[in-house]
Formats: sequence, structure tokens, C-alpha cells
Amino acid sequence: MKITISPEQQLHELKNKMYSPLCGLLTSYGYNIHERFGPRVYVSGGELTGAHLLVGQQAPKPGSYHIGGTGILGYEAAIKTYGETAERYAGVISALQISDKGRFESYDSLVMENEPVLSSEKMDLFDLESLPHPFPFLKFNPASPITWVQADNIGFGEDRKWIPAQQFMIGYSPRTDEGERRFSAAVSTGTAVHTSRIKALQSALYELIQIDSAMGHWYGRTSAVRIGFDSRVKDLQHVLDKHMRKGGSRAEFYLLPSPDLPGFSVACLILEPFGRVPVVSVGLGAADSLEKSMYKAWLEGVGVKTLASWSLVNRLSEEGVGDVDTSAMYDLDSSVIHAAFPEGASKVFERFGSSAMTNASDLPADVERDDDEDVRHIIGAFKRSGKELYCSDLTTRDIASLGFKAIRVWSPDTLSLCLPSAPPNKHKRFNDYGGFAHVDPHPYP
Repeated sequence: MKITISPEQQLHELKNKMYSPLCGLLTSYGYNIHERFGPRVYVSGGELTGAHLLVGQQAPKPGSYHIGGTGILGYEAAIKTYGETAERYAGVISALQISDKGRFESYDSLVMENEPVLSSEKMDLFDLESLPHPFPFLKFNPASPITWVQADNIGFGEDRKWIPAQQFMIGYSPRTDEGERRFSAAVSTGTAVHTSRIKALQSALYELIQIDSAMGHWYGRTSAVRIGFDSRVKDLQHVLDKHMRKGGSRAEFYLLPSPDLPGFSVACLILEPFGRVPVVSVGLGAADSLEKSMYKAWLEGVGVKTLASWSLVNRLSEEGVGDVDTSAMYDLDSSVIHAAFPEGASKVFERFGSSAMTNASDLPADVERDDDEDVRHIIGAFKRSGKELYCSDLTTRDIASLGFKAIRVWSPDTLSLCLPSAPPNKHKRFNDYGGFAHVDPHPYP
């Protein structure tokens, strides 16, 4: 007889393996208290263990890893938090692989040795003259040594190339004492864990697509599409009717079309009435179904609203000031704080306000595929549009012992989540979004 373990029992077993203030991957965990007029949704969060010590980084501020989960059930929020903990851990400690597999030399040197290496134009991302100063990155110099790692190129069909550790590995710290220049920074977008490799790869790919669409829309010139509710999204409407309080927060949904990559990328704006802060919080979701993408975006929007409230309280208690200096927003908490105030919110309303509304049923149809077929379809879209796509398995023995697979994907030909005041304004991908338009800081965490 097959014994079925309930989700609650699975979570209990995972907690026993992962949570401990002394030696767990997750050292603290808790739920946020519902606001009086806020959504009836569970929002949980936690802190990662001291993985920074393993890779020689400075201790991050509390909450810097943005580990959390949101759901209409407590289990849904909790399992996402535990999964995201494993994801962040995998991303940070991936830098430990460099000592055995990396190379420290200049781009010019690799070219002279006829090594397969990423094109130098894909590392020259910033027109520094038109961006704020002081700026956290220097211009890429092909003659200066940097650290390189090899990854499988599953986009173009080539086997492997040398790519910069700065752009690929979240836990990597440049060797500044040896002359390495910081010209970019990796973010966790494109890293995912799941109980199967194919589902982890699928989640990582959709993350890559959703951020490309979000950054392209925000800094580019294309328009979003406001989604009108009808029978196609009736299940989501039922959820919103049940979990959004009357007279409280409300949600608006926008499709962020990709020029050439599949799936649905959706932004959800969580709006507060009567000028309460946070004025607006923006969540993202992407999947092969419109309604699934909208649900994911709504949950993330509620989570971002909670992050904004928490960040505002901390900022007021520590610094005694509210809004942030928009000329130098080089952390992702600042983006949600700025959108929480009227000035930042006005930029969000300006960017999304011109979106024409289309009923959900009039948008492209969902395409049902199994997970393997969906992954092949996405990778095929990268190939057909001429995009390199790098993949690495970050699963370590401790992550595998938890029942997880950890996958990292990255493409130099799509837009990554940037620091709010540091958009890669020379990136060629903006040509597909009508060109680079402005430097107003984005609202995404």
C-alpha cells in the first residue's frame, strides 16, 4: 500500500532539516501580521544562514536576501520561503566552485588563446556619461583581468563558453586587490529550486523572461496591456473577492509582452486608497497560462507591499526620514520604498497609465504542454531569436539531501534585474523594446 504524506507533514519534515537559529540554512522564520485593510493573505519571511562567510563577503543587512513567501494558505507561504532559502543559499555558495574551475585573466588573453569566450560587447553595458554619479560600476576593460567560469550554452547550441563570474555567480566578490574591476553584478533572477530538475529549469527560465519583459517595459518605449476581467480568469476573480478586503487595497493587472519569448509576463499593481503608504507596490509573475501568471503576480505584489511597509518602518526608525535619494538608488529595498511615496508612485502610474485595456479572453490563448515540452519550447525560442542561454546545475550534496535540485540560467541577450539607478542603458536588448527611454528608478525588489 502506498503511503501518502500530507503537505503539512512534508513541510514539518523540511523544517526539521532546514530551520535552526544555530545551524540551519534558515536561521529565523515568521509571519507578518495582517493589516486592518490589507489582503487576507499569509506573508512569511526568514533569514539565510551565514553563507557570506564561506565566500568572503561582508555580512548583509537583515532582509537583504529578500527571502519570503506569500499564499492564501499558510503552507503555501511557508514552502515558498523554505524553497527560496535553498535557492539563495545555492546562488551564494556557487562561488566556491571558482577555485577549482575558474580562470583569472583578461578577455584579450582568452581571445589570444582561442578560448571560447563571451563577446566583449555583451559586457560593456553602461554609457557612464548619462548615468548618475558616483556610479558603482566601472567600464569593462578587455585588457584587465577578471574571473571567468565555464557554463553550458544551451541557447546557441554551442557546448561551453567562458563567461564572467561577476555576471553569473551571485556569491562572487571581485578580486579587487589583484586588479579586478567591478563592471556588473549578478542577481538571483534565473536561479530556482524544485523537487525535480525539469521544474527547477522551467521556473528559472520563466523568471528570466519575466524580468526581461519588466525591465524592457520600464526603461523602454513599449506599452503594457491592462487586463480586463472576464470568464477566462473567473477563478482568480473568486480568489480576489475572497481575500481582498472591501475598502482596502485593490489590484490592477498588466500584461508585459515580450518581443520574442514565450509565456505570459504579468505585473500586478497593489494600490492603497486615500493616499495611504505604501501608495503602490508592484509584483511580477510569469507562466504558460495567463491566469496562473496573474495569480503569481498578485501574490508577489502583496509580498512586495509587506516588504515596503517593513522597509519604511525600519527606515523611519533608523534614519528618521521617509523617501530615498533617487540619484543614487543602488539597492533593491530603495526601489520599493520610493514607489511607496507619492513621487515614486507617480512614475509607476505614468508608466502604466497609458496602457490600453483588453479583456483576458481576447489575449493570446494558453498553450498546454507538459513540463519537458514547455522547457524545450522556451529554449527553442532563445535559439530562434539568436540568444545565448547559459545553464549550470548548482545542486550541492546538502541541497540534494533536502530533496531539491538547484538550477541557474542566464542570458547576456536579455535584460536582468538592475540596481534601480543603474540601468544597462547600452544593452542592445532595449532595441527590441523601442529603445532606451529614461533613467527613472524601477519599482521592483
